[in-house]
Amino acid sequence: MPRSHLDDLDLTTLTVENGSMARVVSEAALEFDRTLQEIGAEHLSPEAGRRAALAAAADLLWESHLGPLYTTRQVRDLMDVSRQAINERVQRGALLALSQENGDYLYPAFQFGKRGNPKKAIIEALSVFPQEVADRHTVASWFVTPQPLLDRRTPVDWVDAGESTKTLVEAAQKAAARLKQ
Repeated sequence: MPRSHLDDLDLTTLTVENGSMARVVSEAALEFDRTLQEIGAEHLSPEAGRRAALAAAADLLWESHLGPLYTTRQVRDLMDVSRQAINERVQRGALLALSQENGDYLYPAFQFGKRGNPKKAIIEALSVFPQEVADRHTVASWFVTPQPLLDRRTPVDWVDAGESTKTLVEAAQKAAARLKQ
């Protein structure tokens, strides 16, 4: 079976402040069970059930891990550019877009500065990860995961603190090399 970005989710590390993740998961499980009964699929295999649950919760889980995610319309408004200009940036590797099961895209908010433009240091680091090798969800996750070369800070925190772009790019190159293996 082909891998998808859902396979990369680690449910044990995804939490929401104030313990609300347990409540969200519990409520989602109840609704999932009701829906299975409504459509007559209550005898779903455990693996199929797991994949369906992950697919249903993927956006919530990724947002809890990555922070806010913008729609294409929100990015268009934020950057004051056309949908075509956004697509061109994504194709050039100058904007990080996460594909969704429905064909739409979501854009991690961490890559945008206060004035709505992509942060230059983030874009430089992003360019190190070839699109044909590195799944964009994996790359987005890298940006919010503490890195040894960045004094155990996340790349996003590193950039926001105004630290060296050169060091950030070196950390990205090291991570990209691991992905190519």
